[in-house]
Amino acid sequence: MSDNNIGSVVIVKSKEGGRLLGIITERDIVRIAGAAQTSSSTLQLLACDIMSKPVITINDRSSIQDSKHETEQYLQTSSSK
Repeated sequence: MSDNNIGSVVIVKSKEGGRLLGIITERDIVRIAGAAQTSSSTLQLLACDIMSKPVITINDRSSIQDSKHETEQYLQTSSSK
């Protein structure tokens, strides 16, 4: 990922029209690699095992403030469950 300047990979459910399931970021890779000491079994993990989810989305015309607001709303909702 680093060699190609890619910071994340979006995971979708192809059989459901590309429904967004999660995202794998460089941070996810570092976290897993550190925990597993980069053993060969780490490379066999599935995307669903390490992806961050749920993914909070905003549209392309949203501001950084909108992003902050959506994240805060999600955190408030999830902490009240």
